[in-house]
Amino acid sequence: MTARVDVVPRHRLVERLNGRFTHRVTTVIAEAGFGKTTTLALAVESNRLDPIGRDAWLRVGSADRVPERFIGSLAKALDVEAGAFDERTVDRLVDSMWSAAPDDIALIVDDAHELVGSEATKVLEELLGRFPTNAHLVLVGRRPLDLPLARLRAHGEVLSIDDRDLALDDDELDALRQLRGSETVDVSLPRHAATADLRLAAGTDASSEFLWEEVLARYPSDRLAHLRRIAVLDVVDDELVDVMTDGAFDTSSLLDRTPLVDRSDDGTARLHDILREALVKRLEPGERRKALAIAADAERHRFRLPRAVELYREAGDNIGALETARQFALIPTMLQTYESVLAVRRTVAQIDPDSTVHRILDATTHLAGLEGQVAEMFLRAADAAVADHDDDLEILALYRAAQSQLLHHDHGYYATFERLRPLVERNRFAAGVHAYLSSISHQFRGEAAEGLAVLDGLDQLERPMELVARAERLYDLGRPERVAVGMTIDDFVALPQGADAFIGLAMWRRGDASPDDALLAVESSVQRSLRQGFTHPSVSTLGSAALIALAAGENELARRFAEHAHDLTRSGVGVIVAEMATIARAAVAAVTDGDDAAAGILAAATEPTAFSEDATAFPSRAQLGSMTMVYVCDPSTRAMLDGVDVGPTLRTAIAAGQAIVALRDLDDATGAAALPWHQPNALRANVLPPHLAELAAAATSLGNTAARELLDALPHRHRLLQRVATGPSRIAARAAVDLLGAMPRIEPFTLEVRMLGPLQIVRNGERVDTGQIAKRPKIRELLGLLLERGRMDRRDIVAQLWPDHDDDDRALGNLRTALSTLNDVLEPNRAKGASAFHLLVEGDAIALDERVTDDVSAFERLTTDAQRDDRSGLPARALDAYMEAASLYRGEYLAGLDAPWLVLPRLRLQSLAVGTMCRISELVAARGEPETAARWAGDARAIDPLNQRAGRLFVAALDAMGARSAAVTAIVDLLDVLTADGIEPEPATERLAQRLLAPSAGQR
Repeated sequence: MTARVDVVPRHRLVERLNGRFTHRVTTVIAEAGFGKTTTLALAVESNRLDPIGRDAWLRVGSADRVPERFIGSLAKALDVEAGAFDERTVDRLVDSMWSAAPDDIALIVDDAHELVGSEATKVLEELLGRFPTNAHLVLVGRRPLDLPLARLRAHGEVLSIDDRDLALDDDELDALRQLRGSETVDVSLPRHAATADLRLAAGTDASSEFLWEEVLARYPSDRLAHLRRIAVLDVVDDELVDVMTDGAFDTSSLLDRTPLVDRSDDGTARLHDILREALVKRLEPGERRKALAIAADAERHRFRLPRAVELYREAGDNIGALETARQFALIPTMLQTYESVLAVRRTVAQIDPDSTVHRILDATTHLAGLEGQVAEMFLRAADAAVADHDDDLEILALYRAAQSQLLHHDHGYYATFERLRPLVERNRFAAGVHAYLSSISHQFRGEAAEGLAVLDGLDQLERPMELVARAERLYDLGRPERVAVGMTIDDFVALPQGADAFIGLAMWRRGDASPDDALLAVESSVQRSLRQGFTHPSVSTLGSAALIALAAGENELARRFAEHAHDLTRSGVGVIVAEMATIARAAVAAVTDGDDAAAGILAAATEPTAFSEDATAFPSRAQLGSMTMVYVCDPSTRAMLDGVDVGPTLRTAIAAGQAIVALRDLDDATGAAALPWHQPNALRANVLPPHLAELAAAATSLGNTAARELLDALPHRHRLLQRVATGPSRIAARAAVDLLGAMPRIEPFTLEVRMLGPLQIVRNGERVDTGQIAKRPKIRELLGLLLERGRMDRRDIVAQLWPDHDDDDRALGNLRTALSTLNDVLEPNRAKGASAFHLLVEGDAIALDERVTDDVSAFERLTTDAQRDDRSGLPARALDAYMEAASLYRGEYLAGLDAPWLVLPRLRLQSLAVGTMCRISELVAARGEPETAARWAGDARAIDPLNQRAGRLFVAALDAMGARSAAVTAIVDLLDVLTADGIEPEPATERLAQRLLAPSAGQR
């Protein structure tokens, strides 16, 4: 919400409204014209300049009385992905506010009176009941909502502001006079803000009547006529004003010096109700309807179809509303959103709930998670269209029904397909849809060539639908090379929203982009798809994103994408949609846990189907995304994939699978060497990194330099080669060993080193007695240094351990002794003369084996995971990871040692530990557990007494527990500690101190 730039500053109210961040609920209730919204906007702007919390502003309208619409509006205000209204949606809203902790977040619901008596109030009631402690509700309106606030009022948790508070005081009236340039101090002004402003413009007797007679009526007749016309809208912009005034005015010139207008930075202007009343009441009913119709036409021309439908309805033009709703229904689903479908469906229901358009829109809303009911609903809509003699809507309904039946492997698909045939001769849309479905039928029978041949019929569709349908069909028929040929990444970015999905996938599969570039593009697609609110495209996009992330080496991100896709399928989706999530999960498992894990996921998800005798004659869309993995991990697909008719890109993916099988079963590397290694992006797009490393190692053994170059470019190359070296392909394993430079060795036991706190060594899960090195700090330092730095040269180690040693030979002798002692500690039972396993000495290079684990790496990995979940709005999952990380921090890094090289990592890990504990304190405090929050904040402060964040959290937790005197003592102690060290308190610390010490100022 943008504040007006020409309003009276209302400092007393802004300061009072700062209490919205300390009260559970704030109500601002008064009739129109008291300046409720403007005052809130001033408070929000003040908070933006000097933040004490975060504001999320939602201005509701009558459309939000419907719970589904209201929940979507709330999601948008809180920047949360929307979808069907269910328990998980409310969970996401609560999580988004919880994630903001410790920052307070105020959800401002403006014009809340619009919700009075509606089911939407139950959404607010549920949300309020589940608010974290850092979340606050601000209700702004003309009448109070019926919410159970008695208990909160009794506990002082409700801040109430009414018309008496909002009335202008003497200083504000004087400021208003100055702002409006009025020199008439003796003019009696009411304390009602809008009327006072009006009287300064029009005189002491001003009202909406006087506004018309003394201000507006003096405008030139043409300007006045246009003002009356635009007053049918509450918000206008230049484009609307241009259309509604036949180009005579823009927003600025038309509303110049007109009172009671809010102007925003985005170029829109909002007319106050008093101004609209004065203008609209003098607009003849016919003229009003005409103005609304002009606005509706303009919005329809701008393709803002949902808004146009509403305006046609207001204009009394039900025919125009239904025609526009029909136009909206006919656009591809990917160009719609769940929220927009709900809005149009609601308006159409008011006009004709039995209409075909309403039936189609009603069915479409079920694509947000109730897809099992969709086919039957669309078929009923098709029947209604037949009765209406509306071929296009019948075709659309049949098309959507067939798509749903395909997703569910429903036998009814064939009957739906046949039902289209009679329409083909007389309707282009039917011809295009028939070509699309005919292509699918050929695909299911394994007739790729025939499926491609019928695609010429897609040119009967409207251009946006043709673009989407052709790209989808070519992709599904295994021909990514033929999708948008010649298109560049820049062209791709310029595509209409929603039309880029299959074009982008095809470009990725054929190698037009690197994995890193593709990941950047798909991450934005994920957000857009989730916000669209429909389950199928969301699962599909998340599945594709997981595969791209794996190719880029972002395994954890890929896992998150795959899990999210799997979670969405639980709401009930078709077999084909569920398979997309399954393939993504299997691919992640193949990369992180091995092929057996992937095979288990694929086998567990396989469901026999009688959809078609030839249903497995061609790979599914999900299988196309990871053909090599499917070939390797699901042997039942090999016969089909060996003979399938696909283009060169996917033929390469199949060839890669065949080459892996040949390597493992036949020790034959010729297939691996024959792959197109000169096309690295295409190979990385279609072959998972572990499989690609195996193939590249085998090809390298036959002298293929391009394969070696690709191998060197793979993320986590060393780890991948280690896996290949112990894998089932002997040729690839030998090549991997050569590439790694050493034979793989069998680990005699697991070894873990704990360095957060005093050094500990754990062998096979059991603590090792380190008495042998307890009094030899250089041995402990050597072990820590090797874990911190990795592979090191002897002289570099000497420089760190004995920096002041003058005799190099003696220093190197000390190192040899230290290495021998460390080996005895790590492997006390090693046979005499046997090479050490965990401590590697290769000439002057010294390192620990990569299989030696340590708590520092685990600590950093867990905090990274937690922070990623935290940023993604998953506070519960983040809290679990933060707590697991904190449990590893036993104390100062390598406690008991003192060396210059330890200073920076020690500070880094200490800072990370304090930050982790503070975040735990913030999250559990927001969850309503101040005692636990105090403990974690106290732990953080014990590590770093000067950390003001930890100090504030400790003080705030004590205060939340009701221990006010203890909180006062703690804040005084924090200030004293800071003063003693010459550190200035941070603004947040000062604010907390002022709040706590103001009543106790005499005690300090």
